[in-house]
Amino acid sequence: MTEPASESVHRYAWQRLRGDYIRAGAGGAFTGAILIVAETNTVSAVILGAITLVFAAFGWRTWTRHTTVVTAGPDGVALEPTGTVRLPWRYARLAWPDLRQVKLSYYSTKRDKTDGWMSLSLRGAPSPRKAPRLSFDSSVDGFDRIARLAFDAARRNGVEMTQTTITNFRALGIVVADTAEAGWGDPANWLDRPDSTTGAPSS
Repeated sequence: MTEPASESVHRYAWQRLRGDYIRAGAGGAFTGAILIVAETNTVSAVILGAITLVFAAFGWRTWTRHTTVVTAGPDGVALEPTGTVRLPWRYARLAWPDLRQVKLSYYSTKRDKTDGWMSLSLRGAPSPRKAPRLSFDSSVDGFDRIARLAFDAARRNGVEMTQTTITNFRALGIVVADTAEAGWGDPANWLDRPDSTTGAPSS
């Protein structure tokens, strides 16, 4: 499989996030209004407050995705915030030789699983601070390219993946047949590969 050579920039389009904004805003406004207007006891107030916070957190997550730029290329993948609010913890970068864990999940919105979205989670080798973790969902444009780059890096590094993850890569048309049949083991058996320069297995 040939890895795309050029670096590309990807964003979460407004059209794909509009529904999430509406759900977060409507849900938070509804539960918040009940909490403010209605006479509720302590238990009800706590429950309504918690639900309102959930909607607020969902809105925050939607906003952070909307204001994030993903850069992906042969060297690695990076997240960078846009706009005027540039919180330092929103910057993240993962070099492909440092890739140690890959998980590709599918979440269905229908019982027959004919509609839904995918989420790609990546984790790097431990650093003096902490192992970088990056996640993307399929609402980002060019999700297939990011997933392909991650899969190619995982093969080079010998990263083990669950059969579910491989099946989901296969659904994207990324996994070759022999790999899809064999699988790459279980997360409990992920190998510790400290050589982040070559990605070679540890002895």
